Amino acid sequence: MPRNTFTFHIAKQSDLNFPNYLSENARANLADPNTQSLGIADFGDRAAIYIFRGNPSAPKWLRSIAADINGIQTFATFSGAGVLLFEAHDHILAVTFAHGWMYLDQDKFEADFGIRVAVNALDVGKLKRLEK
Repeated sequence: MPRNTFTFHIAKQSDLNFPNYLSENARANLADPNTQSLGIADFGDRAAIYIFRGNPSAPKWLRSIAADINGIQTFATFSGAGVLLFEAHDHILAVTFAHGWMYLDQDKFEADFGIRVAVNALDVGKLKRLEK
C-alpha cells in the first residue's frame, strides 16, 4: 500500500494574514492567473491552500536531447507546487508539496522543525546511536 509523506513547517509566531508567510516572490505570484489560492473550511481553525503553477514549457532535459535526436516529440508540462497553511491550537503550520517550500518565507518558520519532531518521537530505549 503506498504511503504519502508530508513536510511540515511551524511558524515562529501567529499572523492573521496567511500570505505574510509566503516569500516575496510567492506573494508577487498570487496575482498570476496560473496561481490558485483557496480558503478551506473545516480544516483546523482556519486554512488556505496556494497552488503555484508555472508556464507550460518542455522539460529542460527534453529540450537538451531533442536538439540532438531526430524524431523526438516534445511536450509541455507545468511545474506545480503547493503550500497549505493552517492554524491549529494557536499555531500556524505549513505543509508543502513538491517544491512548495521554496514559496515560504523561511525567516518566519522554525528551523529544523521536522528533525525535532522525528527525534522527539523516537523511543530512546530502542536507540543505539544518534549522529547529526
